[in-house]
Amino acid sequence: VLHDINFANKGVFTQSSGVVRITGAANSTISGTINPQFYTLEIWKTGIAETQLFINLDIAKEISFISGLLNLNNRNIFLLGTAVIKGETETRRIIGANGGYIEVNAALNAPANANPGNLGVFITSTKNFGNTVIRRGHQSQVMGGGNSNSLLRYYDIVPANNVDLNAALRFQYLDAELNGIDEGNAILFKKVNNL
Repeated sequence: VLHDINFANKGVFTQSSGVVRITGAANSTISGTINPQFYTLEIWKTGIAETQLFINLDIAKEISFISGLLNLNNRNIFLLGTAVIKGETETRRIIGANGGYIEVNAALNAPANANPGNLGVFITSTKNFGNTVIRRGHQSQVMGGGNSNSLLRYYDIVPANNVDLNAALRFQYLDAELNGIDEGNAILFKKVNNL
């Protein structure tokens, strides 16, 4: 338990079991020189207190939200194997207006409502995508020549096989991520091949 204490990793930290719980009413940081690997990282901050990343993280089992925010702060979280995110709500969730993303790799062969990593994107198709990289970020995406914004949630989906997938995609977002956009006026925005 790290109660209003920062976590600074300057050696090898590879947790193969157990929980690291970050608690308290003050903002905390995770930093260091070598990316730590947490088995279970539990965020249990009071109110709107947040845990800010100053280094990338690997997660072996889960990130569990009890209360508070986890700010990507232009860093990345890599969900290893079958690792997931649990317990996100309007008041306890991952944020990252300055950039960064959460990434999971999944073998998707004829996925049926697959939601790898519990990132909130559901994919259905009769095709084999192969290994698929899915990234979820929380930075507003610039659209329309730079004069509009997006929800504070986006997805990059990069399948190994990307021919005639005919996939159905459903994604979730929280009201706190609307970024001043009237939900009734929200539309899907997509980029093809990073264009």
